[in-house]
Amino acid sequence: MKKTFEVTGMTCNHCVHTVQRLLQTLDEVTEVRVSLEPPQATIEADKDYSLEELNAQLSENSNYQLKE
Repeated sequence: MKKTFEVTGMTCNHCVHTVQRLLQTLDEVTEVRVSLEPPQATIEADKDYSLEELNAQLSENSNYQLKE
């Protein structure tokens, strides 16, 4: 899978690194690219993660959310 999502709640580069780190800890994720402007994340993985699974990973440790 390769998907790009809007990210809400990011305000600085520390936020970008946090989102990237949290998403990279998921099994079978091969690459994560996160940017502040525009606020988005591109995720490449061998598994087809749902939006709910990705947001669950973020919400456990932060207030960031992904949107399609």
